[in-house]
Amino acid sequence: MNRLFATILVILLAGGTIYALYLYFGTGDGEVAPTPSPSVRASPTENPFGVATPTPSPSRTPSDDGAESPTPSPTPTPSPTTTAILSPEQVKISETAKIFLETYATYSNRDDFGNFRDTMEKMTKRLAIEQEAYSALIAEKQDPDAPIVTVQTVVEGDPVFLEFTALFAKVLVPLVETRTIGEGAAVMSNRSATLTFVNVQGTYLVDVIQWN
Repeated sequence: MNRLFATILVILLAGGTIYALYLYFGTGDGEVAPTPSPSVRASPTENPFGVATPTPSPSRTPSDDGAESPTPSPTPTPSPTTTAILSPEQVKISETAKIFLETYATYSNRDDFGNFRDTMEKMTKRLAIEQEAYSALIAEKQDPDAPIVTVQTVVEGDPVFLEFTALFAKVLVPLVETRTIGEGAAVMSNRSATLTFVNVQGTYLVDVIQWN
């Protein structure tokens, strides 16, 4: 009985020794080789170390200190057709410019300068004196036998403010002129005028007329 037990013990010890030697020489370094896991490709929201990182919002960008800062919105480009908001004073000047030019620049060489007289109240005293002298000069040189000339002027579009202050304003006014000489056909042309207004005791009056 004792011999049988000893034989079994020897067999068990020999088997354990053989298994231990197999594990030692099978890995090359005395350690059990780990079972390789399937390779995993990092998703776009993970960094190379496998730690998930949040995907930045499209409307925000990281700032230098690591905190997210709002992405600046692009500056809108103004449209050429955008109409500026005018002040009440500018609205009055705009309307005065239209009425003034359509009256002043519509005339005939036979109406005795009625266009000048009808616009005098919208002029400064300086311009009114200048226009009276100009009318007298033309009257002296006018040929009574000359063909009749008529000019009809219409404002085309809104006046554009070039300058505006509490003391003066300058506006550019687009015009369409229709001119007829004698029995000839009417000729239309586009032109413009720049009016300079001066604030005289709270009222903007035309002080300079510049034809373009």
